[in-house]
Amino acid sequence: MSKTSVSVIDSSYANRAGLIRVLASVGRHAEPFEDFREFLGGKFKRQVVLVHDEGTAVADLLNWCKEVGKPIAVVPYAERLRSRALVEAMRLGAVDYFDWPIAADELDRIIDDCVEIYEPRWEHLEAEAQVRELVNRLTPREKEVLGCMAKGLSSRAIGEHLSISPRTVEVHRAHLLSKMQASNSPDAVRIALKAGLEIR
Repeated sequence: MSKTSVSVIDSSYANRAGLIRVLASVGRHAEPFEDFREFLGGKFKRQVVLVHDEGTAVADLLNWCKEVGKPIAVVPYAERLRSRALVEAMRLGAVDYFDWPIAADELDRIIDDCVEIYEPRWEHLEAEAQVRELVNRLTPREKEVLGCMAKGLSSRAIGEHLSISPRTVEVHRAHLLSKMQASNSPDAVRIALKAGLEIR
């Protein structure tokens, strides 16, 4: 299994430095953040985030993940595990919870488990993002033509519906097929539906 980068959110410099050393000892790179606000300035691709359970840090992170739909595997930790904090973190969507300090091999296993759990979600969400990007390349008119194509309308019917000539419809169709990297009209419609394009 490839080593996955992780982020560490902790107001304590000593904790951040300690976790980074532990992770480095098992070949993992870690990005340190002092708080949730600083973390929000980072990039959000495949992420495993270790967050110190202090104040509202865990709840803030997990609620933000739900609100914006980010596929982040969140693992809180504390110097002394409290059952109420553990239950609340798991209820909000944490993947695991550990006591700090922790042995390098144990933390490595926890992160590997997170990756195994989240891999299908990451792949699914990345595929969705990819098709959304293809559809977002289209002009508003091309999206209208695509919506009509999804309804099964002919070029002539699309032209009548949009008050443009069938020839113009064909030009739009050619452009949108190219932009969407679609081999034909049904392929373009499939991509559009997968991207969640509203068909009106």
